[in-house]
Amino acid sequence: MTFAEKILEAAQEGIVLLRNNENTLPLAENETVAIFGRCQFDFYKCGMGSGGSVRSPYSTNLTDNIPMANKELAEIYRNWIKENPFDNGGGGWAMEPFFQKELSVSAELAKNAAKVSKKAIFVIGRNAGEDKDFTKEKGCWLLTDTERNSIKEICSAFESVIIVFNSCGIIDTAWIDDKEFSGKIKSVVYAWQGGQESGRACANVLCGKSVPCGKLTDTIAKSIDDYPSTKNFATQNESFYMEDIYVGYRYFSTFAKEKILFPFGFGLSYTEFKTEFISSSVDKKNVNVKVRVKNIGKKFSGKEIVQLYLQAPQGKLGKPSKVLVAFKKSNLLKPGQSEELELLFNLESTASYDDSGISGFEFSFVLEEGKYFLFMGTDSESAKKIPVGSSDCISVEKTYATEKLCQALAPRKAFSRIKPAQIKPDGNYSIEEENVPLESFSLEQRIKENLPKEIPFTGNKGIKFQDVKENPELLEKFVAQLNNEELATLVRGEGMMSRKATMGIASVFGGVSESLYDYGIPVAGCADGPSGIRLDTGKEASLMPIGTLLACTWNPPLVQELFEFESQELMQNQIDTVLGPGINIHRNPLNGRNFEYFSEDPLLTSEMTLAILKGVSKEGPVATIKHFAANSQETQRREHDSIVSERALREIYLKPFEAAVKQGNAQSIMTSYNQINGHFAASNYDLNSTI
Repeated sequence: MTFAEKILEAAQEGIVLLRNNENTLPLAENETVAIFGRCQFDFYKCGMGSGGSVRSPYSTNLTDNIPMANKELAEIYRNWIKENPFDNGGGGWAMEPFFQKELSVSAELAKNAAKVSKKAIFVIGRNAGEDKDFTKEKGCWLLTDTERNSIKEICSAFESVIIVFNSCGIIDTAWIDDKEFSGKIKSVVYAWQGGQESGRACANVLCGKSVPCGKLTDTIAKSIDDYPSTKNFATQNESFYMEDIYVGYRYFSTFAKEKILFPFGFGLSYTEFKTEFISSSVDKKNVNVKVRVKNIGKKFSGKEIVQLYLQAPQGKLGKPSKVLVAFKKSNLLKPGQSEELELLFNLESTASYDDSGISGFEFSFVLEEGKYFLFMGTDSESAKKIPVGSSDCISVEKTYATEKLCQALAPRKAFSRIKPAQIKPDGNYSIEEENVPLESFSLEQRIKENLPKEIPFTGNKGIKFQDVKENPELLEKFVAQLNNEELATLVRGEGMMSRKATMGIASVFGGVSESLYDYGIPVAGCADGPSGIRLDTGKEASLMPIGTLLACTWNPPLVQELFEFESQELMQNQIDTVLGPGINIHRNPLNGRNFEYFSEDPLLTSEMTLAILKGVSKEGPVATIKHFAANSQETQRREHDSIVSERALREIYLKPFEAAVKQGNAQSIMTSYNQINGHFAASNYDLNSTI
C-alpha cells in the first residue's frame, strides 16, 4: 500500500454519518444526484496556519468522484466559480475567510435539478486555524443567509436532501430540524478535512464504496451557548476555566443531557450491529470486559466501535456521571459475521486529583470509597450498565491515594468552579460552586531549592560529541567545555529557511555555529506540522487528514500505520522531528486550532497520541507533542492567561502529555504561547520542571 492509499483509507474511516433516514445513503449507481454548494469543487482539505501549510502533490474534490452527479448542475457551479474564484484573503497569515462566497440557489435552479435527480446534496464548507478562532456569527458557527435560503429552496424541490459538513470542526448542526426545511434533510455527514484525499474519501462514503464507521470525538450540543466554556472563551486577557473537569460529555451527561443533539462517540453505519456482553472480571484493579459484536445487516460489511464508561461515586470530590475508560474497534465484519473484543483498563487510572485535601489526601490522585459502575455501548448516552464479575459494580472499601504528588501550577487568582450537588428527577445533577484552591507555597523558594549544581567552565578539553554517545558519563565534562554564547546558541537554534538543514523547515538546533560543529554536535531539523511536512521552498509533501478526523476513526492501529508512512517521508527529507501531533483538549468548539487536536476526551486523545509517536519513530525521527499546555483558544494567544484549577489540569489538560511521556517515550515537547495561571508556558517552572 502507498502513502496516498493509506491517507484515503484513514480519511474514509474518520467520516461520521449522523443521520440516514429512509436509507437515503448510500447513493445508488442508477440514480442521478444533484450536488449544490461551491465546496463540492473547492473541497477543504486542511485547516489554516502552520498545521495546514503543506504543499500537497494533488487534491481531490467531491463531484468529480461521484459518477452519478448531475453534470448540468455541476457545470453551472464550475462556471460560477470561474467568475467567483476562491478567496484566500490575499494570502496573508490567518486572512482567509471562514467561508467562501456561495451561489444563491433559486427556486428555478432547484426545480430544474429535481427534474433529473431525486436526491440532493448540499456541501457546507468552513475553515479556521492558527491565530483564527471561530465566532458565533453567520458564515462561521452559523449558516449564512445564502446557505439557509439555498437549503430551503432545495428542500422545497427535493424529497431527500443530504447535508455534508466539510469543516475543520463541528459547527451549528441543530438547524437540520428547523421547520422551514420540512423534514426533507434525511442524511447528515461530517466529512471533516481529509487531506489530499478529502473529496474522494467523502465521495466513496456517499457512494457506498466505503461504509462509514467513524464516531464523534466531541459532543454536538443544540447551541454554542450550551457549552459551559463558551462564556469564558476568546476573552482578550484571561479565561477562567469555571467548568473545571466538566468538559464535553463529562458536563452534558452530568448536568444537561437534554442539551445534547448528537452525543460523544456517536456515529452510524450502512449496516447494523448487535453488541452482546460476554463477561467481565477484576484482578488487582485490572478490569477485563469481553464483548461480542455481530453484523446483523444483510448487505454491507462494516466496523463497529465498542466503548466502556465508568461511573464513579460522587464522594467528597464530585465526579462526572460517566468517563470513557476503554474502547475497541472491530475488524471489517461481513453480514452475519461476529468478533469477540476485549476491553481493558486499570481502575486506578481513573483516580481523581484532590487539590484541596477534602478527601484526606491533599495533592494526590485518589480513589474514593464507594461503588464504581461500568457502562458499555456505542456512544456516551446509549451505554448500558453491565455487571462486574458476580457483582453489579466494583467496590472500593476505603478511600486511598494512588499517587502522592505536590501542589504545582495552582492558580493565583480566585475564582469558583462547578461541581455536582443533588441528583434531580430528570437524571441530571444540580450545579453548585466551590472556590478553587489557590497556590499556597513560594514558587521562588521552590526554584531556588531545586537549582541544578553549576558546572564550572573549563574550555576545550578535546571531548567530542561522539565520545559522549559512546560514554554518557562524559556529558558534564563535555558541557563544561562550552562558553555562555555556545550554550545559548545550542538551545536557541536558527529559525525558518536555515541552510544548515533541509531548506524550508521550521527551525534547526544543535551544532549551528562553527565552534559547536567542531565539537561534533550535529544539526537537528524540525518541520511543521501535524498533518504533513511544511516545506516553505514550495517542495511537495503528502497531506494527511486533520487530527479531529483521525481521532474519529477510533482506530489507533490505523493511525500508527499512517504515520509510519510519514516517518519514511521525514527520513527522505532528512528531518529529525515533526512538530506534531497537537494533543490539546477540545475545550470549546470555537477554538480555531481544534482541527490539529483530537477530542474533548483525554483518554481518546492519549491513545491517538501514542499511536502517532510509535508510527513516526518507525524509521528514526521523533514526534514533538504540542502545545504544552492549556492552549484552548487562538484569540490573543501570545498574551492570554488560562486560569485553571490544578485538578482540571491534572485530570484533563495534562493527561495526554503524561501518557506521551510515560507510555510513549516522547523525546520532544513544544510549549504553548499562552500563560497558565499567570506564568508563560515556555518559562513556567512548575509546568516544565515540577510536573
